[in-house]
Amino acid sequence: MFGIIGAALGAIGSAIGGICSGLAGVVGSLGAGIASIAATIGKIAANPIFGLVIQLVCEIAKVFCGRPEKETPEEMGAMMEEGAKMGIKPNDYKSTKEYLDALREKVKIDEKRMNEIRSNDVKCCAYKCVGAGAYMKDAQERLSMSIPIDVLKIGAVCKMGAEQLVDFARGCSASTSDISAYLNGKPTTEKPDKVAETLANAMKAACPEMSENQIYEAINKVMGNK
Repeated sequence: MFGIIGAALGAIGSAIGGICSGLAGVVGSLGAGIASIAATIGKIAANPIFGLVIQLVCEIAKVFCGRPEKETPEEMGAMMEEGAKMGIKPNDYKSTKEYLDALREKVKIDEKRMNEIRSNDVKCCAYKCVGAGAYMKDAQERLSMSIPIDVLKIGAVCKMGAEQLVDFARGCSASTSDISAYLNGKPTTEKPDKVAETLANAMKAACPEMSENQIYEAINKVMGNK
């Protein structure tokens, strides 16, 4: 079971994280980008873990970036696609905030188009990843901090709120590289037990209601351990 969850989180994280870090490139070839994302994560489109990650990203975007209440990540993904055709691209703006504000002002996606996207789970999943990637880049710029995709995945599994997630990310900031390496089964500069302790302490500080067992169960889910 944990192996399936770990694989799903890996695919979701690769999609959202890649879009977030390379937003301009994704928008520059958005048609191919959507198809590529759909091919990569199609098998996990219906996985409940995907919904948890997207839900957390949307809450972060609402709390820290003022995302409109009714705007969905798949709608933002469609706006980005249509905006690219109109020449609206991230590199033409000083910040992701200005880019997304321009899309909201100038691009309208009609209900027929959104129904078409939502009628195909795999396609909708891909558009959600594109929109969520833009939301995360906007949030990180506004907060002047990095929120690594592995930290985001832990937060989603633990069902953290937006503020809890940001507190958790700040608690991990000094050991981000080691934590990401540890969660992905790669060598760490610190001893693995020390990294696990740092991660667990940051989780406990952000979510004091969690027991030690719950914390390590969440870590194991993200690592894909049995």
